Amino acid sequence: ILGPDLAVLDNLANQVAAGLAHNPAVAQVSTSVPTPTPELSFQVDQTAAAYLGVSTTTIGDAVAAALGGDRVPPLVVSPTAPAQPVQLTLGTGGSLTPAQLGTIGVPSVHGVVPLSDVATLTEATGPGTITQTKGQYSVSVSASSTSGNSGPATAAILSAAHAVGMPTGYSLAVGGQSAQQKRAFGPLLTALGLSILLVYMLMAALYESLVDPLAVLFAVPLAVVGALAGLWVAHLPISIFALIAMIMLMGLVSKNSILLVDYTKTLRRRGVARDQAVVEAGATRIRPILMTTATMVCAMAPLAFGHGSGASERMPVGVVLIGGLLSSTVLSLLVVPVLYTLLDDARHRLRPRRRQVAAAPPTEPAVTTAELPLVTRPATPGA
Repeated sequence: ILGPDLAVLDNLANQVAAGLAHNPAVAQVSTSVPTPTPELSFQVDQTAAAYLGVSTTTIGDAVAAALGGDRVPPLVVSPTAPAQPVQLTLGTGGSLTPAQLGTIGVPSVHGVVPLSDVATLTEATGPGTITQTKGQYSVSVSASSTSGNSGPATAAILSAAHAVGMPTGYSLAVGGQSAQQKRAFGPLLTALGLSILLVYMLMAALYESLVDPLAVLFAVPLAVVGALAGLWVAHLPISIFALIAMIMLMGLVSKNSILLVDYTKTLRRRGVARDQAVVEAGATRIRPILMTTATMVCAMAPLAFGHGSGASERMPVGVVLIGGLLSSTVLSLLVVPVLYTLLDDARHRLRPRRRQVAAAPPTEPAVTTAELPLVTRPATPGA
């Protein structure tokens, strides 16, 4: 929570923490509100200081020397001996009462005057530490997630903060693991979208069609469903490693659809009817599809069921790949052929219209002819 007043920030943080006390999504709620510590405040009397010719810097140096001492030039005992550092301190050892601090001598134009003549000492309490974020005072409210996923915990904290209400001039900022995930998820989601686009562009160039690659890419959402289901079964959150595995999954799951669609197009070029080509392609390609999928699933099993150091980071990769491969394999054998036939029917329905539009001759304006009167002449003798 960011704002200009430390007291208001402490109050807001305590209210947010109180609102999270009984929230089941979070645990170990804490704030960075510092414990108040006693302090002495020196209020300089500007009129007296100006009359005596004492500056604020001089007063501060005198107090600092009285409490912590003052380093003076080192003591040289003999030319051959090393110089000895000297720290000049009061005989009290730096432990002074407020009354004793008032008697500290401060140099002025009229000689040394006691501190109480130019400043007023006040006992008060203040924060032990002051934290600034983006040029403003800030306090933090932190909590641990009970589900292992930072999303519900972050949502609970923000909900509690909005319920309290932020005054004018105060704002919220998400930090910690939630902010790190937000910064990392953006580029990964962009990479995921670019991977799908590149697969489509490559298939469009190879098939020389903008429609057939859509049947291939339809395996992608089928794989995402399996990947999310695998994370749900394994009770794993959507982490950075899970998103990286989904990017890898885009190229792996497209393989099954490519095998089906490519062989279907090959059979159709040989003169086989479309529906028969779809059925024959599924029957021919099911064996290599199942073999390659089983090989990759077995290869990823050690990641999904691994133990030891770093297992929590490796498991999402294996779970996402196994879940996505299984769902895309089972569903692609049924859905991709159906989608291919639907897209082919739509393309043939649109193609005659385009041919009619292209073959229609340009319309020419009608030529109107005027009726001329028939003129008869008498026959000429001998004609």
